[in-house]
Amino acid sequence: MRRYALLLSPLDPFILIPNASGVVLGNAAAGDESGWDLDLSDEGTRLVIGSAFSSVNQNGDAANAGHARVFEYSSDGSNAWTQMGYAVNGTEANELSGYAVALSGDGTMMAMGAPGALSGRGRLSVTEWDAAGNEWVAKGTAIVGVDVGDALGVAVE
Repeated sequence: MRRYALLLSPLDPFILIPNASGVVLGNAAAGDESGWDLDLSDEGTRLVIGSAFSSVNQNGDAANAGHARVFEYSSDGSNAWTQMGYAVNGTEANELSGYAVALSGDGTMMAMGAPGALSGRGRLSVTEWDAAGNEWVAKGTAIVGVDVGDALGVAVE
């Protein structure tokens, strides 16, 4: 059984320490709130990290668009955590993508909530890992809240 220590700071990067061998996975920029939410695969070899206040989106910059990144642990003795593909970015300002994140048991599917999307209706998107393309690919269409204020995606599991 692998044991992890996780130290979070609301202002800066967090530190994940597998088996006392330290690895720092930090914010892309100050204020991203990397680690706002996170989830591990069943075996603890894949980790999704939500950064709800990231201001980088698919088209450049958008305040608080948010994103999620997935890392994989290498069991080859290097104890390295390597990012899988690119971050899955939010698309609009203040959507808060990555506010809630979850991984499937085997770590090949990721759910990402964006409760601020669509003027607060919220959105839940599911992506699947495409190893051949080294990228996260949308699985179906996103699920969206019905009314303004629904904030769909404030929690996922």
